[in-house]
Amino acid sequence: MDDADAANALTELGLSTYAARTFVGLQKIGVASASEVAQVTDVPRSQVYGATDELEEMGLIDVQEGSPTRYRAVPVDEARELLYDRLRSSADAAFDHLEAVRGQHTSSDDREAIWTTEGRENVTARITSLVAGADREVLFATSNPALLTDDVADALVEAAEAGVDVTVASADAAVRG
Repeated sequence: MDDADAANALTELGLSTYAARTFVGLQKIGVASASEVAQVTDVPRSQVYGATDELEEMGLIDVQEGSPTRYRAVPVDEARELLYDRLRSSADAAFDHLEAVRGQHTSSDDREAIWTTEGRENVTARITSLVAGADREVLFATSNPALLTDDVADALVEAAEAGVDVTVASADAAVRG
C-alpha cells in the first residue's frame, strides 16, 4: 500500500480527500505548518487549512497556534480507534433506523418472485447466510462446482451437525462428493 492507497482507505472511513492526504502527510513528517504539509502531499496549501479544520474537529490532529500554525497528527492507534468508533456509531445509527422503518410500507404484490444475487463473494455470502439460518432443511443444488466453495461446504456441514436435514444435489460428482 502506498500513500495514495492509504488516503483512499481513509476517505472510505469518512475523511475528505484533502483531509486524508493531509493526515497521511502529517503522519510522515510529524509536526508541520500548512506550507510544509502542502510540500509533501498533493494538497494545495490553501486547502490544507480546511483539511486541518476537519481533522481537528474529528480529533485526529493537535493544533499549536502561532505564526505559523503548526499541526501534529495523533498516534496511529488513537486515530484508528477514533475512526472505528465513528464508523461504528454511524453504522449503528443507520441500521437502527433501517430496523425501525422495515416493513412500514409493505407491497401489495403477493406473487412469488425470483431474486438474484451477483458476484462470487456476494453469492457465497448469501448462500452461507441462508444455510446458517435454516432450522429444518437445506437443499443445495448446483451444476457449477465453483459455487461449492469451502465457506459453503463448511456452512452445510455445520448445519448438518446442528440437526438440519442437508441434501446436496448435482449432476457433477465433485459437488455430490
